This record gives sequence, C-alpha cells and structure tokens, in this order.
Amino acid sequence: MKRIGTSIWGLGLALPLAALLCSPAAGQGKKKPSWKGIKGISGKLAKEAVESSGTKGDASTAGVASKGGDDVLLPTVDAKTKAQLKRVLRKLRAQLKQKPKDPALLRQIGGAALRLNDLDAALPAFRGALAQNPNDAMARLELGVALFRRGRSADALAHFLKVTDQAPKLYAGWMNLGITYLRRGLPQRAVFAFK
Repeated sequence: MKRIGTSIWGLGLALPLAALLCSPAAGQGKKKPSWKGIKGISGKLAKEAVESSGTKGDASTAGVASKGGDDVLLPTVDAKTKAQLKRVLRKLRAQLKQKPKDPALLRQIGGAALRLNDLDAALPAFRGALAQNPNDAMARLELGVALFRRGRSADALAHFLKVTDQAPKLYAGWMNLGITYLRRGLPQRAVFAFK
C-alpha cells in the first residue's frame, strides 16, 4: 500500500476530547470550528463530519447523524489492473504452497485479494498473517478495511484503533479510523481521528 503521509496533529490523548475539539479562538471568546487547521483530505472529511451533524463547528455537541460514505482507503481497481492483480495472486498462491505460514506472503495475498474485492480470500489471508505476526500494522489495517467492506464496522473499528496504537504515524490508520467513526455516526470522534 502506498503511504500517503505521516503527519498526525493534535494527538493529546490524555486531554478530554471536548477540550481538543472546541478550544476558544484567541481573544474572542468564540469557539473555533473543530475542523479549522486540519489540512488536505483530513480537513475536508473533518469539516464534512461537523457539517453533517448540524453543529456549525462545535463537534463536542454533534449529533449522531453522519453521512459517512465508502471513502475507505484501498479502493478496488480497474479492469486492466484487475487482470494484473489476478496474475500476481496466482504467483503468490503458488509461492504460498512452499511457505504456507509466511506472514509477508499471506499479507501480500490478502492485499491483492482486497484490491480485487475478493473478501472471502482476503480475510483469511490477513488473519493468517496476523496469527504469525500480531504486530504487523499493515496487515491489521488491511484486515480492518476488508471487515469494513464486509459490513462489520465494529470489528473494523477495533482493528483501526489497534493500528493507531501500533503505528501512530501511519496516516492510513487514522484516516480509516475517522471514516469508520463517520460511518458509525460519531462525527466528533471522526474529527479527532482526522487531526
């Protein structure tokens, strides 16, 4: 998977969530919108989370309604790439016969299957990789994406939370965590993850 970025802002986990999201603007006594200062797609998603909750920038009082979509990273692929991935997947499966418990190989198989949207092949491959190497943050991230696509957002959320603990600078972990929070109707938590 391509690493999109590594900067994560405002990870003061010991502070109350409301204090992080609603600090007053300097000298004005007004609340600063919680999405202000978040750059790129994270800022766009954080702003969308707040606006969809109808709170006008105050995420601490956000409702539970959210318009979270299928914006999870690791999209499926076009037809040309699909044919290439199928060839790669066949080669990887042949290699797996020689090394049936190789966690890196299992993760690669799971990744190719996930990009082909073959969740029946991706899920056991990622679980096998994690059984051999429970500290593999990328396998856990992709397992979370596969679970999310399968409609098991609670399980995906648990994996994304673990990814952010294992690899706190992994941008994709935080993005997927935020998107999952949006889908589950928790925009204030999504804003925190997008920071």
